Amino acid sequence: MEEAPIEKKLADLIEELRHLPALFDSGQILGTRRSRADLKKRLKTADSIQEAMDFLRIGVKYLLFDLEATRRENAVLKRRIDDDS
Repeated sequence: MEEAPIEKKLADLIEELRHLPALFDSGQILGTRRSRADLKKRLKTADSIQEAMDFLRIGVKYLLFDLEATRRENAVLKRRIDDDS
């Protein structure tokens, strides 16, 4: 393995590390932290919406099941009434 590419990457990293205090002073790092907090808040909201949608889907499935059961019961009762008449 050649040393020149490794030395180049190491020099680049050292140069980036030298600029790090400038990033702190300029507020770019704090902006990133705010962005992360904002992203976490949005993800939490998205999770809440997803949970509500799942609950709604279950509710609708139950209502459809109940509707079908009621229709079957009504059909049976109508047949009984027709048979008694």
